Amino acid sequence: MVGLVTALIGTPGSWYLCLDRTNWKIGQTDVNVLVLAVVTARFRMPLMWTLLDHSGNSTTAQRIALMKRYLARFEAGTVRMLLADREFIGQKWFSFLVETKVPFAIRMKEEQIIHVKGRALSLSS
Repeated sequence: MVGLVTALIGTPGSWYLCLDRTNWKIGQTDVNVLVLAVVTARFRMPLMWTLLDHSGNSTTAQRIALMKRYLARFEAGTVRMLLADREFIGQKWFSFLVETKVPFAIRMKEEQIIHVKGRALSLSS
């Protein structure tokens, strides 16, 4: 799929990527997919994905594995920004993105507790 996408929209100079999860019901079967997509001006093009063998959110390990697949094919510098919703949070996940130099913007809940210099604070504060 990656080869098809790069043939259609070119190799990345600097891409906005979107990480999302989608689920469908096909007959009696639940299909839960973690998707990494390229954001274009008109649409989102799935680039890589992982079928999740469980319902609900992805795990940190699954997100890291998907990003490692991307980084095995493209340099971190090709990511202008990784965009994701508040489902995709966690210290180990954020640390991985920082260590691999993948810039990210991830929506977070206002009530999310963060630790700053030994103090627990909500983002709203």
